[in-house]
Parts: sequence; C-alpha cells; structure tokens
Amino acid sequence: MSTALANPLLELISRTRILPEQRNVDNVHTIPLSILDATVIRFAMTNAAWYYDKPSENAKASDALSIPALTRSLRTTLNAYPQWVGQLQWIAHDSSNGKPDRRGRASVTYGSVNDPGIELIVAHCSATLASLVPESKTRLESGAWCADQFPSTQLLYPTELALYNPADYTGKPSVCVQLTTFACGGMGVALRIAHALADATTLIQFAKNWASVHRSLINNQLPPALPVVFEPRLVDRAASGDIDGVAPNPDIIRISRSLPIIKHDWSSLAPAQSLAADDAERDAPVAHFLVYLHPVEVQRIWEDASANIPAGFRISRFDALLAFIWRLIIRARSMKDDSSPVHMIVTVGVRTRLSPPLPNGFAGSPIVLARVSLPADEISTSTSPGALAIRSTVSKFTPETLGAFMHDLAHQVDPQRYWHAFLRRRNAAYTCWRSLDVYALDFGTGARPPYIDAVMPSMDGRQHSVVTSWQDLDVYGVDFGVGAPPRYVDAFIPNMDGCIHIMEAGPLVGKANGGGAGRWYDETVCLSLHLARDVMQKLLQDPELRKYRSLHDED
Repeated sequence: MSTALANPLLELISRTRILPEQRNVDNVHTIPLSILDATVIRFAMTNAAWYYDKPSENAKASDALSIPALTRSLRTTLNAYPQWVGQLQWIAHDSSNGKPDRRGRASVTYGSVNDPGIELIVAHCSATLASLVPESKTRLESGAWCADQFPSTQLLYPTELALYNPADYTGKPSVCVQLTTFACGGMGVALRIAHALADATTLIQFAKNWASVHRSLINNQLPPALPVVFEPRLVDRAASGDIDGVAPNPDIIRISRSLPIIKHDWSSLAPAQSLAADDAERDAPVAHFLVYLHPVEVQRIWEDASANIPAGFRISRFDALLAFIWRLIIRARSMKDDSSPVHMIVTVGVRTRLSPPLPNGFAGSPIVLARVSLPADEISTSTSPGALAIRSTVSKFTPETLGAFMHDLAHQVDPQRYWHAFLRRRNAAYTCWRSLDVYALDFGTGARPPYIDAVMPSMDGRQHSVVTSWQDLDVYGVDFGVGAPPRYVDAFIPNMDGCIHIMEAGPLVGKANGGGAGRWYDETVCLSLHLARDVMQKLLQDPELRKYRSLHDED
C-alpha cells in the first residue's frame, strides 16, 4: 500500500511494528472472538485522537511527550494486551467436528514469532495546533463550532488493518498508533483498532492504561498492574440454548426477532428488510458542527420532557437529551408534518446487561444496535414522545432477550450478512462516549489534550439517525502527565448526514476540582452533529435549540 498522502502539512517520519516489552513466543494461543465481536467485523475502525499543546517548561513534562518515552510506555502497556499484537483471522470451517458450516467467525492467534505486532506511525505536521483548532474555552463560549475546519483524516496516514479487507489479513496488524508532532511542539496521539477487538469503551480503557503506565515510567516508578480481561467466551456463555447445535430453538428465535433491531440483508434470503435505496441523497454536502449544552440546559430539557410523560413511566436525562436533538433534526429536515416513521439507531453496550455481567476491564466489542421508531410528526410536537420511545426501546434489551439474540446470531450462516444500521432520510445514527472521560488522557506532562478527535466517517441519512455516546467515559481525562488537558479529542465519526456523537465538552470540572468523576449532566455536553448543510443551517437557526438557556446562564 502506498503511504503517499495528498497533504503538504504532514511528513512521514517512520512506520514500524511494535511488540510487547515482555513476550513468550513458546506459548501460542488461538482465541475465538465472541458472536457479538463477529457482527462488527465490517464496521469502521474504532478510532480516537488526542491533541496536546506543547508541555510546560517543567523538565519531566517537556520530556513526557517525546517519541522514545511514548514508545517505551506503549510497549510496556502491550504486556497486558498480547492479543492485540497477534493475528486477527477468519476461523476455517472444520467438517470433521460435525458442527454446521458457519462463516464469518473470527479468532486471534498470538504468542508466536509470527505475530504481526501493532503498527506505529510517527509523523510531523508543519502546522500549529492553534491554527487548526481553537482552545476548549473558545469553542465552549461560542456555543457551536464548525468542526469542518479541523483536518481529521488529513492528519492520519492510511493504514490497512486485518480483516478490513475480508480477503487480505495475513501479516496485517489489528491496531495502529500514530504519534504526530506539530510545529508548535504539540503532540497528537491517535488510535485505530479493528472493531472486532475493541469498542469505544475498550479503546478508552486502553488509552487510560497507556497514560497511567506512561506517567509511572517518566517518574521512575513501577508501572501499575492493568486489570485487562480478554475472554470472549464470557459473552457467548450468556447466549440462550445450544449455540453449537444443528438447528436453532424456534421459541428462542421468536424472542430474538421481537427485539427492535434492523436486519437489512445483503441477499434476498431469510427474514429481512429491503434497503430503501430510493430514500438516498448521497451527494448532499454534509456539515460537521460541535454544539455545546450547559448543565442547566440539560436539566431543563429533562424537566420539560418529564412533565408530559404518563404516570408510572420515567425517563432519564440522557433519554431526554437524545429526544431533544432528534426533534430538532426532524424540524430541520422539514418533516414535522410527515406521518411516516423515522428511525434512530442507538448503540447499546451490553457489559452490564448480560447475565452474568462482564467484569470490569473486559476488552472486546460487546455492543448491539437498537432501532427507535416513531412518526416524524409525533416527534416534532415535543421532546416527551421521543424520550419515552427511546427508554422503551433500550429497556427491551434484557439478559433474556440478549441471550436469545446471540442464539439467533450464532445460528446464522454469516453474522456480517445483515446491516443493523442504515442511513437515509428517515434515519439517524447515534454514538455516545458518556463516562469515558476521554479528556483525562495525561501522559505525564501535567496537561490534558485541548482537542480530542473522535474521527467518524461522511453519509446521508435524511430519514435515519445513528447516535453514539462517549459521555461518562472521561475522554478528556486521558492524562499523559503533560500538566494540562488535551486541546481537542477527535472521535473520527463518519461525516455522514444523520450521524450524532455525544461526549463531554472538555475536562470534567468536578474531577479537576478534586472530586470524583461526578454526574455527566453536571458538566457541559458536546453534541457532534453531522447533517446535510441545509439541515444544519436550519437546526442552528432554530430558536428551539437555545430554548432552555437564559442570559444569566452564560455567566
């Protein structure tokens, strides 16, 4: 693959493979991934990037972001992630064991002299961070910032991870780390991981573990023990019935098929929904804005939505927040009088929903995608119907129904056959980094990154929305010891109409003041919106967007 990049700002310094500091190449392991891991093999890579300003003049802080120091701590951290340096591969069918022929299952082999390692790219950007992204305070005070001006993809060299091309995986890494120095002395730390090995929670856990190890090493301390649990079987054991049998249990299948999950089929086989290709507007230009909501706005949104909920029902602040932005999108798409259904695709983490729940430190990709549906005109009337629909939909994912769903998946010929998300005019996609504390990534300089880039891809989804959330993940809390938070955290969300990503707006104030992580809704929230430009313009001009903010809230 060519490493040429049409970006005069970026210079490739080196491209190498990295292995753990401690290895036992005489102890080869081949571990099958879980059935949920198999469903996300063809998803976009799990990505994030932290951008730090130049550390203070303090000697330790100034050395904290050096390439040798970061490389050393990375190798030490990989001692707890030996599977990530191994070979991600398809599981070949073995007809001798009498089991049904099922395709699309993956495993990882590690502990061999042939381990591909992880890819480490070192690059230099001739621009300053300040010229690419304003500091956090400036972005928050503006209320909304056009993130189109930040060159997310141009700051990353292309990489090919194992199974990204299903037919070509031998010798390819599953993880890519890029360290980028800037003209101002700043540093970018970017992670790209095959989705089958890591969801957002696993990625942020790794980043925080790396930062913790790094801070210890630059302070001449022993690195901490890292509680990483790589046991995909813990997911599969929560499946109902016999997942290795010849035929599925029809009673369990009925439970699975009752879940609100999209099943768009690549083929015309089996029960599935057709792709509404006529609903596409793929050529519509997409805008990317970060919209910031103060804690008082989130509180008032929830109070307003709760006031119109029927007796006996409750919604969370997060339900209300999602419904609030969904309603604004419907209004901006001029669909408030449309009685046809629209859809929101919500990522549901199952770590605590399985029985038994997965342990802390679990590494993998245990997620499912749920679909929330309502007529557009019903959503546009108020926030309450959407919030109640979101709560009702997510509550359907119980240990019993998830067990049935995994039984259903296990008996499918190929778990990648179905699309569980779809972006068109009546759909929206949502991701959430809530509670990940991504701005807490401190590599020992005493500073946090001024910007974190979630790096999401670009599509059109006028009737659909796909939402993800990193709220509560403390993404700005990744502390490499630089003495300040990152300037920016980039989540690399696809720049497609209908993609919504939620995370904290910056370092957690309560935590910075000596408290705990606190409640996510006591902090400013960042809504990363990817919408068609005409829709984005209408949304930003909609008086409903700032309905819950009064003048004194700006103080």
